[in-house]
Amino acid sequence: MKIGAFIAKVKWPVKGGDLEQEVTGVVSDSRLVLPGSVFVCVRGMVSDGHAFAEDAVERGAVLVVAEQELRLDGRVGVMRVPCSRRALAELARGFYGQVDEQLGLVGITGTNGKTSTSFMVQHLFQTVGVKTGLIGTIQYDVGSRVLPAFRTTPEADHLYRYLAEMVQGGCERAVMEVSSHAIDLERVHGLNFEVVVFTNLSPEHLDYHQDMERYFGVKRRLFMQLKAGVGVAVVNVDDAWGRRVAEELGPGVIRVGEGEGADVRAREIEVDGEGMRFELVTPWGAGRVRLPLMGRFHVGNALAAVAVAGHAGVSFKQLKRGLREMVSVPGRLELVRRFRGRQVFVDYAHTPDALEKVLASVRATVRGRLWVVFGCGGDRDRQKRGLMGAVAERLGDRVVLTSDNARSEEPAQICEEILAGCEEGERVEVVLDRREAIFYAMGALERGDVLLVAGKGHEAYQELRGTLIPFDDRDVVREWKRI
Repeated sequence: MKIGAFIAKVKWPVKGGDLEQEVTGVVSDSRLVLPGSVFVCVRGMVSDGHAFAEDAVERGAVLVVAEQELRLDGRVGVMRVPCSRRALAELARGFYGQVDEQLGLVGITGTNGKTSTSFMVQHLFQTVGVKTGLIGTIQYDVGSRVLPAFRTTPEADHLYRYLAEMVQGGCERAVMEVSSHAIDLERVHGLNFEVVVFTNLSPEHLDYHQDMERYFGVKRRLFMQLKAGVGVAVVNVDDAWGRRVAEELGPGVIRVGEGEGADVRAREIEVDGEGMRFELVTPWGAGRVRLPLMGRFHVGNALAAVAVAGHAGVSFKQLKRGLREMVSVPGRLELVRRFRGRQVFVDYAHTPDALEKVLASVRATVRGRLWVVFGCGGDRDRQKRGLMGAVAERLGDRVVLTSDNARSEEPAQICEEILAGCEEGERVEVVLDRREAIFYAMGALERGDVLLVAGKGHEAYQELRGTLIPFDDRDVVREWKRI
């Protein structure tokens, strides 16, 4: 596609350059520029893409898109736009096509449960032979290959490319986690969703959003991208913010939850050491189902997934089979080790609400003591640190505070802020080295005890002082040998 034909798809004029040159791609990272690339200067949290325009041209960019005047001496065309992030999405759409019209696109947003719900939706579709792509916190399954995720929702140039790859790979549907940052930073701009799921809302990212009302407002915006006339919202009405979403949206909402007002509902929930059984009531049928996952909170995730798949035409019989065959999501209350009457779980819980839910789920099955090893990420919402300390102390018998992804902060200072939320110091200890903290807790376990290592889940690295260090909680748990 030549530049002239390419820019005809958008509304902004181009100054200078050769409009007969071929466009080979759209990128926002100058390091990824190849000959023929369109480079979009995006302002980030740390760096500004405008500072790398010269580098992009030297690497072969044939068009530069910017919000400000650039001195490029007419070597390439320059497109001035009011918002580079929106332009990035629109240009990516122009290059890769209307991929959302070729895929049944499901967007899942909320503070907690996005990853588990997205895996469940993909599983239910693939159980009935519907090839389904996945974009989320753990991985990008783009049809022909599976890539490790570098953020929950990638930038628009990557996202549109992955969706196009799904189409080429034969996917009929795509399910994606949509973070609040992705919505606010226009990463999903221009996409039309067949279904949008709201899981819940609790304090998180308030360093960015400032307060819960603004945080809610950003999440709420995603529902404006439902396909006109056919798009459906799936909302967890057990959550207060979810009830507000459902009330504001009105018709076209599938309500899920345990209460009487839910369209897709769970009743008579029984929890055992292998998972749960409950009565599933839906518009497509009702009956007793088995969900072989640990963690009562998974009931809500499963209800949302059932609503998405059931609305798309998956029969109740197939839904029951899909739930019965559900497999654990990596790093989501994952039982990593069981030895001599002791159990060790790893979970991604990194918010007060998520930590409370996972601890409450584990607490219900513990015969002995419940140990908790966790920390909080650096350069992130500091308001939640004391709250998480209070939750861990209230629901755990012994708590070991340690480093998480401290980033530029000192792990000791982060632990001090977590400790500020604790009341009884004797049940809470600090072991800053995360490997040592896990080993210490495992060595102290007695028969009937359970250890939860929380905060990082599936992550295979630890970020300390700007360096990514290989570190997987699950591997560390497997390494330990009782002396």
